[in-house]
Amino acid sequence: MQADPTFAVWMPPSIRQANIPLAVRSVGRYMINPQWRENAKKKWFHELFWVVEGEGKFLLDDKWVIAKEGDLFRYKPGDLHDARARSKLWTYCWIT
Repeated sequence: MQADPTFAVWMPPSIRQANIPLAVRSVGRYMINPQWRENAKKKWFHELFWVVEGEGKFLLDDKWVIAKEGDLFRYKPGDLHDARARSKLWTYCWIT
């Protein structure tokens, strides 16, 4: 089974560039399998993940952090973002 991202919404750039102390850039819910790969990339915003189902891992400072159902994980601006499923299906939500 090939799982793809199932939901993602991005705020228009004009709103993201507003001079406010905190804003939501994007939100989503992904359902992925171990074969799915997003290009690992250094990103310049905070991103918070919470695991809904299954098990995955996040690369942080050259070490993999395991995330299971109910766990939260955060990338900081400048971190290399790389997330992968460890179970047959890993469902997580995210907000930037």
